Amino acid sequence: MAPLVQAAGKVQVAPASSVTSVFRPHSSVFGTLTPNREWLVGAMEAVGAAEESSRKSVMYLSEDLGFTLTTCAEVPRLARLNNMEVLQGQILVPASAGADDMEGVVATLMQRRPDVVVSCTYRAACHALVREMERRRYTPKALIATICVVEADFIEQLGAAGHYAIGVSPWIPSMPLGGLVTGGWTAEGFAGAFEARFGATPPYQAASSFAAAAVLTHAIELAGTLDPAAVAAVLRNLSDHSMYGHIAFDGNGQCTNTIKVLQRHGGDSLLTVHPAGVAQERLVYPKPDWVTRQCLNTLASQPSRFGFLDVCQECPLGRTSAVVDAGRSILRVCAECGAGKMGVDIDFQSCLECPQGTFSDRPGATQCAFCPAGAFGNASGRTACEACLPGAVAETLGSKACSACLPGHYQGSGNRTQCRRCEVGRYAEEKGATACQGCPPSFSTQGTGFSRASDCGCPAEHFNGSRYDPSRTPACEPCPRGVACPGFGAELELRQGYYEAAGGLDPFAGVWLCRPAAACPGGLPGTCADKLEGLGCSICPDGQVLLGTEGGDMRCQECDGLNIALLVFLPFAVLICLVCIYYLANDRVAISTGNVLACSIIFGLSVTVVQVFGMLGQLMVPWPASIEKLVKLSRVLVSDGDAMGLECLVGKGPMEKYLAMFALPFLVVAILGGLAILSLALPRLTRGRLEAWSWRRVFNTLCHMGQALFITVTVVAASPMQCFTHPNGKSTMASFPSVLCFEGGATHARFLLMSFSLLVLLVIPFIAVAAWGSYSVYVSTQTRGIDAPQMTMYRFLVYRFRPSVWWWANVFNVRQLLLGLTPMVTPDDTANQLVYMLFVVLAYLAVMTAFLPWRTLEINLFDMLTTCLIAGIGITMTTFIPASKYEGRQVALLVTITVLTLTCIGLAGAYALVMLKRRGKSGHFGYIFPPPEDMKKFADHSQSIMQSLAGMSRSEFRLFLEELSTIDRLLVDKVVNVFAMTSEGHSVTRGPRRSTFNRSLRLVHPASDEPPTPEGEGLCPGDVESQSGCGSSHGSAMELPAPELEASAKPSRDSTVPDDTAVRRYSCDTLTPTLETWKAVAESRSD
Repeated sequence: MAPLVQAAGKVQVAPASSVTSVFRPHSSVFGTLTPNREWLVGAMEAVGAAEESSRKSVMYLSEDLGFTLTTCAEVPRLARLNNMEVLQGQILVPASAGADDMEGVVATLMQRRPDVVVSCTYRAACHALVREMERRRYTPKALIATICVVEADFIEQLGAAGHYAIGVSPWIPSMPLGGLVTGGWTAEGFAGAFEARFGATPPYQAASSFAAAAVLTHAIELAGTLDPAAVAAVLRNLSDHSMYGHIAFDGNGQCTNTIKVLQRHGGDSLLTVHPAGVAQERLVYPKPDWVTRQCLNTLASQPSRFGFLDVCQECPLGRTSAVVDAGRSILRVCAECGAGKMGVDIDFQSCLECPQGTFSDRPGATQCAFCPAGAFGNASGRTACEACLPGAVAETLGSKACSACLPGHYQGSGNRTQCRRCEVGRYAEEKGATACQGCPPSFSTQGTGFSRASDCGCPAEHFNGSRYDPSRTPACEPCPRGVACPGFGAELELRQGYYEAAGGLDPFAGVWLCRPAAACPGGLPGTCADKLEGLGCSICPDGQVLLGTEGGDMRCQECDGLNIALLVFLPFAVLICLVCIYYLANDRVAISTGNVLACSIIFGLSVTVVQVFGMLGQLMVPWPASIEKLVKLSRVLVSDGDAMGLECLVGKGPMEKYLAMFALPFLVVAILGGLAILSLALPRLTRGRLEAWSWRRVFNTLCHMGQALFITVTVVAASPMQCFTHPNGKSTMASFPSVLCFEGGATHARFLLMSFSLLVLLVIPFIAVAAWGSYSVYVSTQTRGIDAPQMTMYRFLVYRFRPSVWWWANVFNVRQLLLGLTPMVTPDDTANQLVYMLFVVLAYLAVMTAFLPWRTLEINLFDMLTTCLIAGIGITMTTFIPASKYEGRQVALLVTITVLTLTCIGLAGAYALVMLKRRGKSGHFGYIFPPPEDMKKFADHSQSIMQSLAGMSRSEFRLFLEELSTIDRLLVDKVVNVFAMTSEGHSVTRGPRRSTFNRSLRLVHPASDEPPTPEGEGLCPGDVESQSGCGSSHGSAMELPAPELEASAKPSRDSTVPDDTAVRRYSCDTLTPTLETWKAVAESRSD
């Protein structure tokens, strides 16, 4: 621009150039800026003059620009003038150098450690240099910068890092400048107008521009013309004051205005320190260290990490660096954070208000505490938290607000952390509830935490009666038996094992109990397992038979040919059994027990055990699936219609099935009668080889069959009276659940009629006939022995038992009768039935153990064992039955048994005391046999028996013993042992032959007058050989060597005392026949 002005012959006052080369060749071009060679003069002088005793070292750097290069080129000259040492040459940095460039520069400076650093740079490079020094905490004693220090935002940008930096400028707004050149404008006035107009503090360039315009105007006014030469001449000679300072131009046309040296003291103040005439403050040299400089920064807007706390230091956490007015001075101190605030360190320590949900109740807190659970802080800067009100809670620490309790929850107290769920039977409909409302009486909720009144309902196992009967007051009533009440509005359903006809389920009408329970799966009314139908799901459709449980379920199956064939074959099986019984069970009663007889007895007992098992199968017990088929099979032997599959033959009607069961014993009678009639033709058809059936043997055959079927007939007869009660109050037959009991209808009456018919025509008569027959046999055998006709007619009563226990058949019949009536005993209470059965079985076991009635020891043991096992089955069954609904009855029974037990103990003790008192300490205890008044008679009788034994030959005596049963021989052996221990030294004389103390049957032939045959010959009569055991193991034992046989054939007459060994080994207490009779047997066998 200057060449153009010069060439045009014009005059120019330039405001923004300080380089001499611009002005020197152009005489009409002037500049208001001081030449750049003069910019550092004052700063170097001021620094050089500080601490005059020391020689300062200096290093300088320059941005690679024209102004900066020429300005810093003067540093070596000025250093020499001011007694300074330049440590090294100029450090050159690129234009607009940044942090990366300055990192190396500062590293070099820190290595050389100059006292003074001169920076000829513009804004960006200057700021980068100061920041790098701050980062490295490097502080030279003086930092001189050409441009940036005097900029208005220098401290704002660099903070305390820029404090005490030295800058140079031709003008500053705070200087008291003014003059003719600029008229009435002063430096402060210009600055105020500029700031008002542009919103910023004017830089020296703005003042220079204003001064340039004012100078040119002033020169024109002085010249009085616009002639450039005249104006230029005025400018060359001008020397006057202005708001910019003193205006005068050197020979080059550059202003000679003195460059002011300024220093940034603490805060944002920019103070003139040179020249002395305009200095506002002394130069601070050396520059305070980095920490001290932070504390000297009193500019409140500038954050800092330091402050005075006794000494200048970095403020600890909980305090912040703050500028305070200390009265005579302004200080930067480490001020304590107030309550409600906390100290944080984010670039600078500062005090932040505690955020919402936290608080600080003391000054100087390093952190805010969370509001405790149950309280809240809904604003920042709180010194305390507020407690939640009732109905609201703060569950966690640091809650900003309390949460209202949700519906179904409540909180009755304040300052709580959890809402409570409404208890069972209560509800809360609104949010923020302080209490829950209760359900109506007897109603409840399905759990906790419910929120509506409609959630109130009847709990499980209860139902709302008004729902099914509007006339009833709404209330929860206990769930009826057999009905499943899920509760809370759910529909009622049937439980498994209960039945109700299709349609609505009325809980007040009651339901039907199913037997077995698997027939009724429960659920909706009218639901049956598989294809079952009818009341209690007890009937299969026509042409099908109920198979029982199959995997826990009931199943109907089509009748096949096998089912029908087995039922059709039943009469033929009965016919075959009757024929076999007639020809095998009518032989003469044997004195000894052969193998065939023993096997038949064991077989009969086995059938009886299975029948008892079948009777137990009719009780209301949920049998395990593993033995279900076995139970069903055993029920066939008690004529159970379902087990026999009678539906396949007679249809599904209960009456038809029971009629078939009712007819079975009469069928046996009819078949036997027919066989007896047909037998009349046997002599003619067999040409005399077979005789017609005798009526006595036919009667014995019938009673044999009756004995086998006795428990079966008893069970069938008791079946119509075995009625169990349903939850609806009605009762049906256990065997036929579709038949109502005692309802006034004809059906059950017909069942009862047939039941009474069986009892009157069969059961009771059989017991009576057995009782009479036992007595008749006993009486007849006392006179006629084994040949009495009653022995043929009533053989079924005595052939299984020892002669001394001839009456045991009646005990056995009573046991069978009582066991057969078990299902009829409290049909609703299986526990009672089992208790009753156990009493019967255990009572029988006790009596049987006392008498050992069976013919052999093994059969007695077998009966004991099976009886014990039956008792064990009964006890085990109690584990399968559900809890008895008759608990009161069971308790009463238990109490009764307990009382009886204690009574028995008490009576025994009392009896013992009575015996002790009446008979003394050495007297006999208890019952004495025989009574003292009969002792002579008993002694005479016993002596006569022993005298008779002494007169027998060896063969006679041996035959006598072998004809006894094993059990009798054991008893004889026990008696002999007693005598052997007590009778030594006493004579035994002959006496009466008939025992008046023995009530045994005389199972021998009547005495004969014929002379006996020689002893040892023909010991077994041919007609009884097969039954007596001769020729068997017993018979072979009777064969003696010839010499011994001959010796035994001669009775000894030398003494009336028998051989001592015989006396010691055998006794006569249980000998049944007289000795003459046994001799007669020997004689008859010789025939």
